[in-house]
Amino acid sequence: MSPNDTDSFDATIDRILAMPDLDATWLNVAVELLKYCSENTAGSDTWANLDPGEPFDTIASIHAGALAAMFAADPTLRELASKDSGDVRPLSFMSRASRKALCEFGRHAVGQESSNTRRMHALAVARGMAECLDELAGDTYLHWFRARGEVVLSPGEPYPVCRHDPRRWLGPHAANTKPANLPDRDLAQTRRLRIAGAAPYTYVIDFDSWNRLSPVGASGRLTVGVGQPNSDLTEFDIAFEDRPRRTFANFGPKDVAAQAGRIARLSLRAAGRGADILVMPEYTLTEAVHTALLAREPREPRPTVVCTGLGSGPDDEGFMTNEGRLVVHTPDFARDHSVSTPRKLHPAYIGDAIEQVRSGTEVRVFASERWTLCVLICRDGMDDAVLSQLAAIGVNLLLVPAMSPKTASLTDSAASLCRRSQAFVVIANGPAHWADDQSPVNASQATAVSRAEAVFAGPYAEQPDRYWAVSENNSTPGREPGLWTFSFDERLVRRTEDND
Repeated sequence: MSPNDTDSFDATIDRILAMPDLDATWLNVAVELLKYCSENTAGSDTWANLDPGEPFDTIASIHAGALAAMFAADPTLRELASKDSGDVRPLSFMSRASRKALCEFGRHAVGQESSNTRRMHALAVARGMAECLDELAGDTYLHWFRARGEVVLSPGEPYPVCRHDPRRWLGPHAANTKPANLPDRDLAQTRRLRIAGAAPYTYVIDFDSWNRLSPVGASGRLTVGVGQPNSDLTEFDIAFEDRPRRTFANFGPKDVAAQAGRIARLSLRAAGRGADILVMPEYTLTEAVHTALLAREPREPRPTVVCTGLGSGPDDEGFMTNEGRLVVHTPDFARDHSVSTPRKLHPAYIGDAIEQVRSGTEVRVFASERWTLCVLICRDGMDDAVLSQLAAIGVNLLLVPAMSPKTASLTDSAASLCRRSQAFVVIANGPAHWADDQSPVNASQATAVSRAEAVFAGPYAEQPDRYWAVSENNSTPGREPGLWTFSFDERLVRRTEDND
C-alpha cells in the first residue's frame, strides 16, 4: 500500500471518529467505509494476483472480528446480532464506544498487512467493517432514505438496496440464487447499501406510494393479469409523415368510450380472478380514456394496481409523449391514485418509420414494504444498462407495457431480472393482431413462437421461468378483450376463454 493509500484509509477512520454524536448513524458510518471502497478501486492486475478465496475470505474474517470488537466494547449489541432477538430494534445511532472499537480494529487490521496486496487488503477491511454494520443495523438505513421522500442516484453517493425474499409467493417452488450470492467485484456495496456510479440516465427511488402498494401480495399469493383491449392497429389513430426521416405518431385509441368500456370490463374480470395487478399494452390510454376510468364507482372491484401505457400530445413541434401510468386502487379513499412514470427512453420502429416521441432521461422506481416496482415501456426493457441498475437497486417487480410485432428479444432481456434480482416480470404486448394489411405499417407479425401478448416470468430455480400467451381468435371482429391471469405459486396461465 502506498502512503497515499494509507492516508486515505486513515482519513476515513478519522472522519468516523470525529463525527458528532447526532451525525454518527449506522448509515453514515457505513457510507464512509463504502465511499472509501468506491474511491480506491483495485485494478485487474491486483485481482489476478490474489490467493484463492480472496478478498472475500478476508471480508468474512474482518466482518466477524469487527463484531467481536464491538461486542466487547458494547455488550448490548449482542442482542441485535442474535437470531432470537425477536422484537429488538436497533437504535439509529452508534455509541461512541462501539464506534471507537470498530475504528481501532480496522486501523489495526490494515496495519498488519505488508505484502504487495495491501491496497486490496484495506479495501477488504473497509468492506468487512461495512458488512458488520449492515448485519447489526442495516434495517435502520431505509428509515433515513424513506424520510427524504425520494432518492436520486448521484455518482459517489449512497442509495438503498431493496432486497425481498420471493419465496412467500412461489408456493412449493424453489427460488433461484439470491442476488447477494451472485459473483461481483464491486466492493462498494453491502446487502442493503451501495454507492452510485456514473450513468446515462437519472435513477430515482420514490417512496411516496409505500403505503398504497402494501396490499399487493399481502395474502401470501401473487396473482397478476395481462389485458388486451385492442384487436389490431386499425383501432388506433396512427399518422405517418416524411420530414425528412419517415416517422409515425400514435394518438391512441380512436373510440374513447369503447376503449374505456373494454378496460373497465378487463379490470372487473381480473379482479374476479383475484389479480393484484393488471398490465395492459403501450398506448392503451389517452388522457381522455384515463379521465373516464378515474370517474368510475370507487367501490367497483378492480386490481390494486393497473399499469398501462399512455400517449399524449402532440406538442408544438409535433412530438408525442409516451409514458407509463400506474393507477392504484385505494378502496378507503374517494378516488384511485394515479401516478405517471417517466417518458419512454427509446423510440420504437415500425418498419422504416421511427416513433415521433420526446425521449425520456429518467427511470423511476417505486419502493414499498414488499415491492420495489419499475415500469419500462417496450424497448426500454431491452436496455441492459437500465436492467443492470434496476437489479442493483433490487427491483423485484417489473411491468412492461409494449406494442410490437415481435417480443422474443424483449422477453429474454426483461426476464433476465428474474435472475439478477429475483424479480417478478409481466409484459403486456398489443394489439392482438399486427394487421399490416389494413394499415400503413411496413412490418410483418412474428410467428406465435416469437410474439406473445402476455408474458409472466418469475424467480424460479427450475425451468421454465417464463410463460407466455396469445389470443386464439385475435382477428375475430367484435371479440371480447383478451385476459390472461397467472398465479406464481401455481405456474399456470388462465386464458381468456377459461371460466372465471
